[in-house]
Amino acid sequence: MKFRLLLTVFLAVLSGACGSKQEAPLEGAAALSWYGSFEEARTAAEETGDMILISFEASWCPWSALMRESLYVNPAVVESLSAVKCVAVEAPDDTTFQREFGIVVYPTIVLTDAYGGELGRMIGYHSPDEFLGRLTAVRQSKERLSRTFRQEESFSEDPAFLMEFGRLLLEMGMYEAALIRFDRATRVDQDAEPETIEEAEYSMAEAYMLCGKYREAGRRFRIFAERFAEGERSEHARVLAGVCYQRASYYKVATGIYEAYLEAFDDGDFAPFARLMLDSLNRGGTDGS
Repeated sequence: MKFRLLLTVFLAVLSGACGSKQEAPLEGAAALSWYGSFEEARTAAEETGDMILISFEASWCPWSALMRESLYVNPAVVESLSAVKCVAVEAPDDTTFQREFGIVVYPTIVLTDAYGGELGRMIGYHSPDEFLGRLTAVRQSKERLSRTFRQEESFSEDPAFLMEFGRLLLEMGMYEAALIRFDRATRVDQDAEPETIEEAEYSMAEAYMLCGKYREAGRRFRIFAERFAEGERSEHARVLAGVCYQRASYYKVATGIYEAYLEAFDDGDFAPFARLMLDSLNRGGTDGS
């Protein structure tokens, strides 16, 4: 995943604001096949082999309201989901279920197979065109994912296979599953190529960040920048370490990271961003850690 895209997506995810919510979350979406619970949707899907869409929403999130008012009533979206079993989960009605899927941002859409195996997810609000494009990509990747899962038994000790599988899972939004493969890639072969180790370490930090484990992600990006001091990716890691620590409310740590970055890369590609984040921290008057 390219750094600029990763940072753009990550910041977009964090840009939601609090707001009120309508009492009828699915009003106007009657054409979709909405079920009262995930178990009901899965039972129906197992009979037909259809995919399941789980819409994780929050009453305080205006993007959740927009999704219901705009996305789920769009005729093209309704038609594309005609064979999909849909269920809405309102935060915090089922915190155990949300933890099972690693939900930390609302809204989040998770697409699974008929048995609950995750195929992909969409974090934040997506326009109808964006949603349809992502849905098409998930459907096209479904067979590839199933084939790769079957191959894993034979290649579970191959770092190159594990990295490729992890990147596929990361691309599909399956961050926890990707993290497992990246971690395994660093363990199965201590003599793996340095490039493989570097890719795995950076990808693990990405996965931690994207699944909401910001403190651990910040720690790993920081270690990566020290261990692999040369190259553009090290510069990326320094900035992302600051973003993650800031998101985890370690404001003093984040401030130090941004200042160190600017000292080393005063004319770097992300110097304007680091200055902007420092300014936001200074204006916020946070205590930090």
